[in-house]
Amino acid sequence: MTSVAGGSATGSLDSQIQSIRAQFPFFDEEGGSGGWIYLDNAATTQKPKAVLDALMGYYTRYTSNIHRGLYELSEHATESYEAARTKVARFLGAADPDEVVFVRGATEGINLIASSWGRFHLKPGDEVLMSQLEHHANIVPWQMLCAATGAKLRVIPMDDAGNTDVDAALEIMNRGRVKVLSMMWVSNALGVRLPVEGLVREARKRGIFTLVDGAQAVSHFPVNVAALDCDAFVFSGHKLYGPTGIGVLWARSSVLNAMPPYQGGGDMIRKVSFDGSTFAAPPARFEAGTPHIAGAIGLGAAVDWLTGVGFDRVREIDAALYEHCLRVLSDIPGIRRIGTSDGQLGAVSFYSDVAHPSDIASVLSVDRIAVRTGHHCAQPLMDRLGIPGTVRISMALYNSRADLDRLGKSLANAMRMLG
Repeated sequence: MTSVAGGSATGSLDSQIQSIRAQFPFFDEEGGSGGWIYLDNAATTQKPKAVLDALMGYYTRYTSNIHRGLYELSEHATESYEAARTKVARFLGAADPDEVVFVRGATEGINLIASSWGRFHLKPGDEVLMSQLEHHANIVPWQMLCAATGAKLRVIPMDDAGNTDVDAALEIMNRGRVKVLSMMWVSNALGVRLPVEGLVREARKRGIFTLVDGAQAVSHFPVNVAALDCDAFVFSGHKLYGPTGIGVLWARSSVLNAMPPYQGGGDMIRKVSFDGSTFAAPPARFEAGTPHIAGAIGLGAAVDWLTGVGFDRVREIDAALYEHCLRVLSDIPGIRRIGTSDGQLGAVSFYSDVAHPSDIASVLSVDRIAVRTGHHCAQPLMDRLGIPGTVRISMALYNSRADLDRLGKSLANAMRMLG
């Protein structure tokens, strides 16, 4: 497990951040990014050397396919792949590594549940409930399933600050037609933390299937799926300092065992004949074909790395950066913060009535500052807020208060130019 050199609990926050930053080749002054301030971490994160070493180790020392090769390279690859599954299970507080299915990302995990579980459990008149802040990845798969089954999508309203209306959610649940609650834990667009714990608890009381999108949550606070008591949980590796193209669907054993395959092909079968096929037990049943072996191994390394940093330190850095970001923005006229709910994490969004978000981001880019603009794959949320999109600043463990100060100077200049 990788520890953070020079980042003792008594060390200053800035020195802790610098010790973390030093582990990311992207920020190397000579061979890295060339001085970019990277504040688009809700979209994807940079990768620590520990993750890059794990990827290169597979690709340079033991590239081979897994599970069936009776030679040392394949056995090593298989052991590393399955070890990553065990690391992820431990990271999520799962009871059994076989409850962890490797997928391409949170999006595929939601599609898998909707396609494999949902199409056999939803019927006309049933309802799928979600928040008004959802990412398209949690809206569209359920919309497609509703169109195919005759079920209906129901939306929990929110207030102008981004707070989910819990009373309205309970009222919808109490009507007895909701069969699925599927919602994000942290908003990618606003950084708002949703009341997932309480709503999952209430849904479980009513026999409602629960899926939690943890893509923006897992890098900010510890997750324990047993304590959360949801039926399924998804996240993406690339938002957790891991590789792209790899993610996780966790689901209860009882759920996975009752689900038919999502895709057909090699490694998800017991026996194949032209008269029919029988399928492997989970998780192999849902991992057809050659998986993203290097990605899984890299994700395991990312889990090790973040566990080594420790969530106490994560919370401290998150809080300090968030507060500093708000102070920086408060000094700049012409912008207004979007989403002011308590307990926000990682992301701050703002809008200007005098300058288009894309124009603001273009000026920041000239100063080598990377932020995200637009609707952030949350168009219904933007419609609710009555704006076309926002500028989103999203922070990670390697960002510093100095980064945010540079952002503030560049943003102030952008507003003078554009406003």
